[in-house]
Amino acid sequence: MASDPHDYVPGVLRQGKRPHACVVVIFGASGDLTKRKLIPALYNLALEKRLPERFAVVGYARSDMTHEVFRDKMREAVEEFSRTGLKDKEVWERFASALYYERGEDCRAQASASAWSGRPRPRR
Repeated sequence: MASDPHDYVPGVLRQGKRPHACVVVIFGASGDLTKRKLIPALYNLALEKRLPERFAVVGYARSDMTHEVFRDKMREAVEEFSRTGLKDKEVWERFASALYYERGEDCRAQASASAWSGRPRPRR
């Protein structure tokens, strides 16, 4: 029986073990990089059983959407851009249950405003 090239091989990692837990925060999660590269790559790691059991992705962006809408968009992205496609629906369901979305304003604008509060603004 031929082995699947996407199976996790324990000896490949230097430590030989997966981390216990991890949360990945993606700023600008409604953008193209997330859709084309980040989520498909993370899904492939899940498919290869290379993610920790306690794993989550928190997407942060200005677009208004719910967790479910974000998960649906990321499913479409995996179907279109993953090197494996949506190979295993059970793996996808487990992976998608750990995808969350948080709407927020531009962090740079807030940081800039707080940095200048109480000080005269420079002239442009």
